[in-house]
Amino acid sequence: MIPLGVVTMVLLVGSQSAISADGQVQASEQGRSTSGAVVGTVELSDLEGAVREDRSDVLVFLDGVASAPAGARRAVVTQQNRAFSPKVLPVLRGTVVDFPNDDGVFHNLFSLSRARPFDLGVYGSGETRSVSFPETGLVQLFCNIHPDMEGSVVVLSNPYFAVTDREGRFEIRDVPPGTYVLRTWHRLSAETRQNVVVSASSQVTVEIRLQEDRRILPHTNKFGKRYRRKY
Repeated sequence: MIPLGVVTMVLLVGSQSAISADGQVQASEQGRSTSGAVVGTVELSDLEGAVREDRSDVLVFLDGVASAPAGARRAVVTQQNRAFSPKVLPVLRGTVVDFPNDDGVFHNLFSLSRARPFDLGVYGSGETRSVSFPETGLVQLFCNIHPDMEGSVVVLSNPYFAVTDREGRFEIRDVPPGTYVLRTWHRLSAETRQNVVVSASSQVTVEIRLQEDRRILPHTNKFGKRYRRKY
């Protein structure tokens, strides 16, 4: 669903975890809880290799967990100060996302993404329009009026995901025991994959290193043409 790539990932193993013979990370038992956790940090470097101070908006998620049934779920992405917030929103398939216009100007939110193309048309301050996301995949968000507005909705099949904060920290809690693939997604970096084994009442700690390998390029409007001017 998301393009793959190769980026170095380092696993930090402390007193709560161990490396098995096949190189996977195995968490140790700590109690009677039936679930575990995957926590850690992401180090994000720019194209020149310098570590960024802001390491937010990296999506970390687990593959291999049983899919959650599609249901009536809602989420919100606001449009304020000519920007989307949050900039990266992971949701379960079947979620309806509300897009309120909290700006004092008009917006025209659209996406040409294969997973969920849509065009909400022009609407003003105080109005809200909504989109359902029935299929998994990456949905890129743009505004047909303001070319600098960019965001992403990533539609996933299970609820075991997290988005990093400014320091690059993330936590995925209440994970059922099992062997999974820990994946990352960042709009300017190649994806990473790593097997993790989670045991009941245990915590796997990982450190992930990503380096950007692309630049932000100008995009076209919803008609496939260049924006005439900035607003």
